[in-house]
Amino acid sequence: MSMRIWTVIAVLWLASIGAVHGAEDSAVIYFVWNIQGEVAADTFVSTDGSLGAVWEGLAEYGQDSASMIVDLGNTFYPGYLSRFSYGSVVNELLNRVHVAVKAVGVKDFFQGREQLDKLLRRARYSFLSSNIVDKKTKRPLYEPLLSRSPGGIPVRIVSALAPKEAVTSKTIYREGVEIADPVNCLKKLLTPLPDSIRPFTVCVCDKQTLEQYPLL
Repeated sequence: MSMRIWTVIAVLWLASIGAVHGAEDSAVIYFVWNIQGEVAADTFVSTDGSLGAVWEGLAEYGQDSASMIVDLGNTFYPGYLSRFSYGSVVNELLNRVHVAVKAVGVKDFFQGREQLDKLLRRARYSFLSSNIVDKKTKRPLYEPLLSRSPGGIPVRIVSALAPKEAVTSKTIYREGVEIADPVNCLKKLLTPLPDSIRPFTVCVCDKQTLEQYPLL
């Protein structure tokens, strides 16, 4: 899976700053990309191997002020839990484990923009996309940048998609949605900051986007 590559990069980044859970002035960011909690499962191994135990372990860290959970996108669809609930079950699960932010992917529009907006209104976490915009107004549909300070460490999170990724999704075009140039969008968002403010920046994107836009 292409998201796996960026997750490895993010984990290496965290290791490079010496982030240790529970230590003073440190932060831990957990990344998940589907309902199986694949990234989380590497950390939270339950004795019975149950899916519930995996997410229960994640929820404990989601409430910790020194931790935050980032969902890497395309969580709602496709998936057996969303087939009949239209994403509502997964949305509530992400609420209960205290996910901080969810990157919005093309597949999240599978049931249409209106349904995704309903899930957004019920979510207790942020929907993130730095370059998904309204086709007419060119304004971002979701939060383009999230700033948090887990464990007192300033962190900025952005999310970028490649415009070509939308070609595989007829739904996204019908919904009046456009994927803008990710490099231009991020240049506007990630403006230089004073030397006294040095946040760590995480960009959630896939291999295809990195290959098409090496400047990222």
